[in-house]
Amino acid sequence: MRNNIIVLFFLFFFSNTNYVFSLPKCNGNFVEHCFGVINHSNGEKYVGEVKDYKYNGKGTYLYVNGNKYVGDFRDGIQHGNGVFDFANGDRYEGGFKDGLFHGYGKAKFSYGEEYEGDYFEDLPHGFGTQIFEVGDKYIGHFKFGNREGNGTYTFSNGDIYEGEFKNNLFDGRGVLTKKNGDKKKGIFKNNKFIDE
Repeated sequence: MRNNIIVLFFLFFFSNTNYVFSLPKCNGNFVEHCFGVINHSNGEKYVGEVKDYKYNGKGTYLYVNGNKYVGDFRDGIQHGNGVFDFANGDRYEGGFKDGLFHGYGKAKFSYGEEYEGDYFEDLPHGFGTQIFEVGDKYIGHFKFGNREGNGTYTFSNGDIYEGEFKNNLFDGRGVLTKKNGDKKKGIFKNNKFIDE
């Protein structure tokens, strides 16, 4: 099974690569769909498909600050699927829309945090999993970058909170189960248990 997946990957990769390399070179004419290299005066560089004087299709953009994007472009901006590597070691892989992280994606940060799930306009929004540098883990809903709605927060020490969140805090109905088995079930506010 694994060998079949590897073969399919290479077939997909090489079929797309052959498509790009079968395009005519731009040779200064960026109106027709072509493959080209654009060197910007600020030191940044684009290599890939061009049409109507804009990046359109698959390409690579190298930023002067060391950032790099490899993936789909539409009308000059990231749109579709791609990988954005930041100079500081952070990495995002997934969907883009109008130059922003959008749809399903995975982010790994140089300081150890990870997020995998839904994005909306560069922010976690929808359902996702967040793993913290200290080993804590959250699985649940996000709203504009914050843990919001229902979710499960597992602490690295073994304690688990299941319930409602608001602005990244336990807020609403929930159950906090300690590693030793003790439970607090009821209403939480600002991470504190207030009432059964």
